[in-house]
Amino acid sequence: MKKSRLGIICSTDYVTYPMGGMMSFIVDVIPHLSSDFDITLWGVSADGRKVGEINLQGSVYPFKVFSTVRTERKIVPNILRVVYNLRGKVDEILREGYDILYFHGIPLSYPFLRKSLGRNYPKIVNHVHGITNPFSVSGNKLVQNPIVVSLYERYRKWVVENSDLVLLAADREGYETFIRKYDPSVAGKINYIPNFADTRVFSKTDKGQLREQLGLATRERIFINAGRLSPQKDPVLLVNSFACLKEELGIDAKLIVIGDGELRQKLEKLIGEKCLKPHVLLLGQLGRREIAKWLNAADVYVYTSQGNGFPIALVEATMCGLPIVTTDVTGVHDIVINGETGYLAEDRNPREVAAKMAAALDDHERLGKAALALSRGFTPDKIAANLIDALKKVAGAD
Repeated sequence: MKKSRLGIICSTDYVTYPMGGMMSFIVDVIPHLSSDFDITLWGVSADGRKVGEINLQGSVYPFKVFSTVRTERKIVPNILRVVYNLRGKVDEILREGYDILYFHGIPLSYPFLRKSLGRNYPKIVNHVHGITNPFSVSGNKLVQNPIVVSLYERYRKWVVENSDLVLLAADREGYETFIRKYDPSVAGKINYIPNFADTRVFSKTDKGQLREQLGLATRERIFINAGRLSPQKDPVLLVNSFACLKEELGIDAKLIVIGDGELRQKLEKLIGEKCLKPHVLLLGQLGRREIAKWLNAADVYVYTSQGNGFPIALVEATMCGLPIVTTDVTGVHDIVINGETGYLAEDRNPREVAAKMAAALDDHERLGKAALALSRGFTPDKIAANLIDALKKVAGAD
């Protein structure tokens, strides 16, 4: 049986970009999709290289560059550069004869949504990674204003209404909130697709052995966080909460922070001001196998993001047997069951988060066992099966 042709379009450099939420999802799901679809990857290049193919998970896929991006200081934001350059590639991409164009990042589909009604036009699938408006949590004061936030909401609504299928990465609560914005005819083409983690990388292993390997004390109490050091992830709240845990609650512990970003210098300064340097490790960007080691060496995962779709980091942590402490934001509720797999802090203030951190630490073994059991519902094979079914249905639709 002939496979449907699938073009996956993402504003990511598959060669040099570190594994993150969206990137992890794409890379991990591709081996499952390849059994049913003939896949071509379209992406960007950070160093100007023209790459004809790329090896992912041991298989080789065609890879085509539609834009370059800049990693150094820039006047034109990369997303504007990418969308502009993608417009010039529309005819070339359509000539490939894809049955489906699968977009990760809703600005990318803009040049393709003003389509003719010809029967040979590919189905347009948009994967929306979360219901949080990115401009509402931006650290850029020029874009974090009601006008820009409203314009983005209107644009996202237009994209959803004009797509053939929308895959929404969110928890069930976020999904229900999102579809209420649309008429039933539109809501019916929005599918709930939670994220997953790679079980070949993230699994529970011996904590004592890893602590010895990583130079950590056996009886040390360890909190951990992994993610971009950006305003949306709010690592400042993370450090302030840890400081409160030590100063006001008198708990001796260590905080491990994995990741990098524009707030790193601000964090380093804050850590110095709070006299936390001996107690906080900023490890920078690490590969997934290294992240898995540090997760397995920790006791509790702390998540302070201002909102997300369905955080892969939380699935990874629970697969390593960690309970989660998080603020009560969209995206977390399918993983963090309050009092069962972790704790939800209702208010975004350091004292509230610190209190939940202390509670989770006291009961981390029970909570961790429940979190590990829950994580088995978010494995690649289970999520990919739902995704494949949705894509096959839209490919066969008239």
